[in-house]
Amino acid sequence: MKMQMKETELERLTVLELIQNVPGVIEYHKNGTKLNSGIVSTIRFNLELVLSLSMGLDAVSEVFMAEAKPYYSMNSVNQIGGEATGAIPIISGMLSKALKYEMEISGFWVSKDGKVNGSIFEYQDYINVDDVSTTGGSFNRVSAVAARYNSLPHAAFAIIDRGAEPAYEKAGVRYKYMFTEQEALQGTEYEHLLRRI
Repeated sequence: MKMQMKETELERLTVLELIQNVPGVIEYHKNGTKLNSGIVSTIRFNLELVLSLSMGLDAVSEVFMAEAKPYYSMNSVNQIGGEATGAIPIISGMLSKALKYEMEISGFWVSKDGKVNGSIFEYQDYINVDDVSTTGGSFNRVSAVAARYNSLPHAAFAIIDRGAEPAYEKAGVRYKYMFTEQEALQGTEYEHLLRRI
């Protein structure tokens, strides 16, 4: 489901503008490139370049925290988690905004080898965050590790969705994203070059 909270519309538009205008964020590979998900595509989104800008990280964190607040208010979610490296700046940005939202939360990330970094607490549920979600593979890896702590995902947030919604539906987790890949490319020179190989 697309994130469309009116109070964060300016931040969403800021992120979209950065995605479309910061050089190197949208990479075109004529013959395709293998994404972290294993899928080969002509387009790769390097959102690290957006998240390494204070304006970009601040805007993403603001949108995600506004979306996270209802889950925290229900006393069901006290953690933010995700897979390294895409989730690390998002988790850090969200933690930096937690007090503004009157939320006391912790953050953790899981490396590809399954090692937990940060603070994950037993029996404390979490929101999974990612920069780009294509198949839900990183969500599945984080969920498997968090399950060892009896910690369950209540929701998952991504900046760009590349078709992962069915994976989250199958897991029974609410999934929200800021943009589809088509929306992120709309109006750019790459708009008609997206294809999977």
